Amino acid sequence: MNSIKAIYNYWLNPDERNQPIDYAKPVGRSKFLFEEFFEKYTIPKTATILELGCNVGRNLNYLFEKGYHALTGVDINQPCSM
Repeated sequence: MNSIKAIYNYWLNPDERNQPIDYAKPVGRSKFLFEEFFEKYTIPKTATILELGCNVGRNLNYLFEKGYHALTGVDINQPCSM
């Protein structure tokens, strides 16, 4: 993938290696962020959280499952013209 169009098509037309349902599955990164920031700095569960570049919201979902509910995610994943 060496062009904007190729990258766009990769995300627009998922194959068996690139399924949106798989993006939301928890990974170690979500756990790491939770432990290194939320637990370490004792972020209260009533905190308002904004994640920029959240993709499908995997990290936000992880936080939701941990009891954080004032969550907002922003991403630019809507189709654009090429």
